Amino acid sequence: MQPRDFYVKQEAEEGRRVDLSNADGTPSGHWMVIRSVLSHQYEKTFKAIQAEALSQVMEISKAAGKEHALFMGKSQRRTRKARLVASLIADWSLDLPCSEKEKTNLLIQAPRLRRQIERVSETIFIARASHV
Repeated sequence: MQPRDFYVKQEAEEGRRVDLSNADGTPSGHWMVIRSVLSHQYEKTFKAIQAEALSQVMEISKAAGKEHALFMGKSQRRTRKARLVASLIADWSLDLPCSEKEKTNLLIQAPRLRRQIERVSETIFIARASHV
């Protein structure tokens, strides 16, 4: 065994291909390449979202009425979460360009898929390290 066998950054950047299932559990015929939460892209997006959060809080504070402020807050949180998880998608087989905008829009509309991607990205190295 070589020291490089323990390095995970390269694999975190490349990601792993994961087959997607329909809501009923049947194969969808589509796939995604999902990066690890250890990837540079995820870290970069996380920092950018943190930097933008303060200005969004200021925007919410200027909202007209409590209901509107609550709606804005919920919408912004959903979008931030979708953007962060979108950074984990390196490629896909869907009939859409794999752009940040398309990935984010998909994950806003499909929170179940977003949660699946989060779980995969967080555990991407567990199978490899299961012998430890």
